[in-house]
Amino acid sequence: MNARAIPDAMTRPTRSTSILFCPFCRESFEVERECPEHELRLVPFEALPREEDAEAFPSHDERVAAFDFRFGRGWVVAGILLLVVGFASPLVTLADAAQSRTFSGFGAAITRAPNLWTIPFVAGMFAWTLARRRTPLEMIGARLAGVVFACAPLFSLAYTALKVRQGAVQLAARGGQSLEVHPEVGVAVLAFGAFALLIGSLRFGVLPMGDGRVGRRLRPG
Repeated sequence: MNARAIPDAMTRPTRSTSILFCPFCRESFEVERECPEHELRLVPFEALPREEDAEAFPSHDERVAAFDFRFGRGWVVAGILLLVVGFASPLVTLADAAQSRTFSGFGAAITRAPNLWTIPFVAGMFAWTLARRRTPLEMIGARLAGVVFACAPLFSLAYTALKVRQGAVQLAARGGQSLEVHPEVGVAVLAFGAFALLIGSLRFGVLPMGDGRVGRRLRPG
């Protein structure tokens, strides 16, 4: 027997070997069922999209348009807008026996709750990320930081609510004066904005699957 036949037989794929391909980078894998880099389900060779597919996706290092709403960017834009609107909207109403006063997020930040400045800071940080992270590879690299920062407005709201509640209890204990605290529409708007940023961060740089077909992706290099 030819000595070279043994290693050839060991390396030659058998019928039982399942070779699948990433529909985005078109790399082949023998064991995995999902592309470790792009988090896409691997498909057989015959299911790869055609090179001339009209709905082409950019390569891993190709910059997309600043207002491209794919790859989770649309969720991030929606979250930024909701944070801005919520910060300018009525946030909380404080009422006692004599009067009531309503604070917007901005009004509360410049008077009694400076920690609420976290909210516009997060909105600006995500806007900067959208402007700077324009390739799929750069977007994927920012996902973890995005998830962490997306939770910041919720923590800021929770901390503010706790401090306001404690202040109302202390005021009642000192002077017997009752202070009622009523959340306003801005709380809901900010919460929706934070959740939109969280979803956008989790999907940042991830390719949309649509109806199961994925557009063309050129091989790196």
